Amino acid sequence: MLHEYEHRGTLSMLKKYAYQLRAENFFQEKPNSTSIDPLTKLPDLTFGRKIAKELIEKKTVPFALMAIKISGFAQINTNLGFDTGDRAIYHISQLLKNFLNGKGLIYRLYGNEWEVIIAPVHRQKQIIQLAEQLIEKIQQPLQIDEHILYLDANIGINFFHPEKHKKLSTLLQQTHTALQKAKEAGTGHYALYSEEMSIDAFKTFQLETDIFQAIENGELYIEYQPKVNTKSLEITGTEALLRWNHPLRGKISPNEFIPIIEKRETALEKLNQLIIDTVCDQIKAWMKQGIKKPNISINISPKSLTSSSLVTIIKNAVKRKRIPPECLTIEIIEHTFFAQLSAAKTQIDSLQKLGVTLSLDDFGSGCSALSIVKQLPIQEIKIDRSFIHNLTNSVRDQIIVSSIIDAAKKLHINVCAEGVETNEQLQILNELGCDQVQGFYFSPAIPSEQMSEWFRKQAIAPATKTNDHGIERRKYFRIKLPLPLSAQMTILTFRKRKVSLGSTEVLIIDISPGGLRFMSHLRLPVQEEIIYGFSTNLDHTTIDLSGKIVWSQELYPGIFEYGLEFSISEIERDELIQVLFRIMPKLRHNPHFNEGNFIPHDPLIYLKKTFLD
Repeated sequence: MLHEYEHRGTLSMLKKYAYQLRAENFFQEKPNSTSIDPLTKLPDLTFGRKIAKELIEKKTVPFALMAIKISGFAQINTNLGFDTGDRAIYHISQLLKNFLNGKGLIYRLYGNEWEVIIAPVHRQKQIIQLAEQLIEKIQQPLQIDEHILYLDANIGINFFHPEKHKKLSTLLQQTHTALQKAKEAGTGHYALYSEEMSIDAFKTFQLETDIFQAIENGELYIEYQPKVNTKSLEITGTEALLRWNHPLRGKISPNEFIPIIEKRETALEKLNQLIIDTVCDQIKAWMKQGIKKPNISINISPKSLTSSSLVTIIKNAVKRKRIPPECLTIEIIEHTFFAQLSAAKTQIDSLQKLGVTLSLDDFGSGCSALSIVKQLPIQEIKIDRSFIHNLTNSVRDQIIVSSIIDAAKKLHINVCAEGVETNEQLQILNELGCDQVQGFYFSPAIPSEQMSEWFRKQAIAPATKTNDHGIERRKYFRIKLPLPLSAQMTILTFRKRKVSLGSTEVLIIDISPGGLRFMSHLRLPVQEEIIYGFSTNLDHTTIDLSGKIVWSQELYPGIFEYGLEFSISEIERDELIQVLFRIMPKLRHNPHFNEGNFIPHDPLIYLKKTFLD
């Protein structure tokens, strides 16, 4: 007689064996001559997708789908010819097939992409280890005749779930979304699909369809954030910040659309021309108004600094507008620039000869800052806002900032601190000898007309802080929750059409019958046509709510706060009011009330540790 643990072990073993037999039955099916890829001799896309579809329909075998993209063939085709490229594709295909050794089905899609079905799958770790091994195998030198070739790869991974993958198209879309995420991380990486990737991918797709038209249609414009002398509080210059006022979605952050533009060289060149012409026109206009040598900083993509066209655009614009080149400051971002350093040095030397000032932005955010300062004629550094955010409470941050300022002074480099939001931060920076500051304590980015007035002032006062984000806050009572409330958020509809996407965790900070305030690591558009759904538990009650985002702000790099206005029926609102009325006396009598999906952590720290660290 079997003991219970022996019985469970035997059943588990028999279950795995049954899965194995079912998988083998699928993989034993041989493709006919019309289903063989002529170049690689592997099964083709049609046959591979047929097997995947059958596995989905049967629902009896746990399996994983991998999408593999191998890079390096473009260089081989260019330098060694297409025959060598085709032979490399054949050899790598056979190498992967032999390595899998019957563990799964590999088939070619097209070009340099393959898919692999692995079945049965008992543990996620099994697939992760296989992905790592496949990448290592692909990265090994490949010899074709007298040539030694070096290839690399990215892999997207998805695990079949009977409830989530009723259609093959859903499984494929998610797997290739994961592949795209892996590619964004750089060659040699793999990524497992997560549901929040769908929200990101959907948002990016919509932006890609609109941004290139926006450049042509004049939807992009520039605002200016003042740079202030720390001691005298005089305006020393301004930073030009690109904005996009989408006709339907409203204002969209450059952090969302610049990476899309950077993928296309011609679009990036057009954008650079637009920014530099606009800024030079503005300098000329301010000089005519009697403002002496107004300085404007421009944040330039590192990709632009590897092209000679940027120097040509700046040189022509300065000459055409007849403005002093020292009125222009080119900002480069430290942590993204280092990889482009050697290729960009020639262009930077040309800019220096032209008389343009060079500034190193986000100083300290990467590990290459000192190396860049050593190699390039940097005239200004901008201390990254992450060191300023907690400056009043962190002795460590104060020591780091003090060291940066001291080193810069000895090198005769000007120092500007970004992200200054309080008087306490300003006073500390003043004591440490920082030259300039920039941040919401004085002003957000403002239109050129308002910036003109600031230039004329001898000294400026701090901005009056307001929490008015354009949402009606007095129509309903509002409850500030004692702890952040965890909720799952998804997109329900876009332009009144239902969409089926995954969900991601967000934190609700306060709630009223009319809306809620929440924090997220995702940058989301303020757009009436997108209706978001939220699901959480409060006071032992499941609450499902929906609405549109009406305001947003960035609290910390990569952490955002949003205001949501509900789009719910009066019946749903009444049900929510009942729950809120029920918890109000509990909150008054118990400040530590935590009946719901509450997170016992500071929301900013929780989101940073969960999604950014």
